[in-house]
Amino acid sequence: MKFLSFAMLLFILLFGVTPFIFSDVSPQDLIMEISPNPVGKGDKFTVDFFIDYGDMTGISINPPELPSGITLSRGPYKRPYWIKLADGSSRKKTIVSYTYSTTKTGRFVIGSYRVTAGVDVFVTEPEIIRIGLYKNRKLYIPYDIEWSFRGGSFYEGQAVPLILEVKDLEEVMLFKDVKISLPDKGFMDLVQNFGVVSERNVGILSLYTVPVRGYIFTPASAGKIKIPSASVTARGIKSVSDSSYLTVLEIPEQIKTTGAIGNFKVTHWLENGEIDRNEKIVLHIKVEGYGNLNYFQVQEPSGNGLTLINTVEDFDYKPSINGYSGYRETVYSFIPDSPGDKELIIPSFPFLNMDSGNIIRGSEGRVPFHVVTDGSPEITEDAADVFPFFPKRLDSKGFSTSSRYKDPSSYLWLLPGPLVFIIFLLTGKKKIIIGASIIFIAASGNISNDSLVDIAIEQYQIGEYEKALEIFTEAREKLPDNSYISYNLSLTYFQLGDTGRSIYEARNAFYHDPLNSDYRSLVNYIEGKRGITYPVELSYNLYPDAFLFLLMILVNFTAFIGVIYLVKNKNVYFIISILLIGLSILTVGGFTFSIIQKEIQVGVAIEDQISVKKIPFPEADTVTRMESGESVVVKGDSDNFLFITTGTGIKGWVEKTQLLLIKD
Repeated sequence: MKFLSFAMLLFILLFGVTPFIFSDVSPQDLIMEISPNPVGKGDKFTVDFFIDYGDMTGISINPPELPSGITLSRGPYKRPYWIKLADGSSRKKTIVSYTYSTTKTGRFVIGSYRVTAGVDVFVTEPEIIRIGLYKNRKLYIPYDIEWSFRGGSFYEGQAVPLILEVKDLEEVMLFKDVKISLPDKGFMDLVQNFGVVSERNVGILSLYTVPVRGYIFTPASAGKIKIPSASVTARGIKSVSDSSYLTVLEIPEQIKTTGAIGNFKVTHWLENGEIDRNEKIVLHIKVEGYGNLNYFQVQEPSGNGLTLINTVEDFDYKPSINGYSGYRETVYSFIPDSPGDKELIIPSFPFLNMDSGNIIRGSEGRVPFHVVTDGSPEITEDAADVFPFFPKRLDSKGFSTSSRYKDPSSYLWLLPGPLVFIIFLLTGKKKIIIGASIIFIAASGNISNDSLVDIAIEQYQIGEYEKALEIFTEAREKLPDNSYISYNLSLTYFQLGDTGRSIYEARNAFYHDPLNSDYRSLVNYIEGKRGITYPVELSYNLYPDAFLFLLMILVNFTAFIGVIYLVKNKNVYFIISILLIGLSILTVGGFTFSIIQKEIQVGVAIEDQISVKKIPFPEADTVTRMESGESVVVKGDSDNFLFITTGTGIKGWVEKTQLLLIKD
């Protein structure tokens, strides 16, 4: 029985008294008040504790650490006060006051105070003090804005995520009116939906940090880089952040060739391990992972006897908290200069791993491949039996040209119709229409045949190709721009095995009559036989003289319709004339485009193993080599050299005597 009584007494002491010693704040024991709240910047506010304890000497308070911008002005100041009880007596209590000064605006958390009153210990809940500014005699609380970023220091070229945040909001808000200034030493990309809303509890209240804008900043140099202040405006309140500073270090020497900072994986592969001499060898290098995918450089691969002709980059990366995540893929195209076993050398890809802080050096890659042939022509002795093209006579259907669009007198035929319209408009005489029509019809004429071509075709058909060539060449002197003669010369050169001049003449025929599909087919056939994989593309089937002829008809016909409209005064003729004017405008556009196409200067190689030089000098280094029949675009000239671009995109200089130019 005594033991049970002792146990009950111990239970009461442990579980009955302790809650009163280390109890939460209650209105009866302790009341805490902050006034005024909100308070203006530069003003003072007071924190008062009303403690239900009369002995001031038995009271002590341990205040919290104050947030930046709030300092203690005076206190603690203790003083007694009395309250009247229901029975008419008085009870003594104590007031303890702290007075604070303010130097910043925003919402600040006043932490917990630990109050000891005799044997009782109380811990207050955190409270929010709101410090604002006066505008038009009204106190408002600016938003607390700051730049947020992870890490203490960074490297030049590193992708640094930056988030502009509004902190300690009592409710989640959207901020649309945001203005920032860009840093001087780097470039910054705006990122959508970057960052998340975070929440923290202050007593029974919640404070939110809201991301306003997200950026990825790439510093371009080492040093202390200033991130300028930013401003946001919402609900009529404009707030400005402080500037932030990033410490940027020089990029480590070991990764200067790439500048890569992140966590990456590098792979490479060939599209084809065996190619012909005139084919491209295509190499892919792919870098995957996260980091500064927007910044680093992939070193160009190389190989003996290989010429880099094209580089294409594909990428798919997105911003993340680690910079950019995704991949970058670079595709390199090379042309070999000779057959045999070759090798592509891929430089190593060193990078600084952000996770471990270690430099990953990588290793050099070597990719072997084989070039099968040298692109020699495949012409057999019985080529004439299977050759699908036959000579053309001058009276064959077609539209040959002497580039009339270059002759100013050709444009005089745009005048008859408009002149008739103007004269009729001034005189009103209908007979002028008949006279103009007679003049217009009289302008037509016929192209005479040349018997030399018939004789040359007869020699071609019996296999006397040398004689046929001689006669076709003589006919060329009389009709230098005739597409039929160029076509027949192309067939003759092909039978003689001179594919270079055969391709030149076929392209020359197409140049003077691009509407003839046989000429396009002939060019493609011979270039295919020659093994030319990447020739200069033939132009569209557009013909300046054809457009000029069409324009002449439309303009004159439009004018005649206009005259008829003036005579008949019917709206249908007016509508027709408007439509014809529209067609004339479209024809002018086609005419202009066809001239541009026709004026592209194309040349054809007539020798084998032509050296394409880096500079117009015989002893200069060779960029690549060309075989006879390969076509190029001529961009300019210098003394005895022409500046050209090959079908594969290689630029360089060749001697003028090694090319035949297609021109009027």
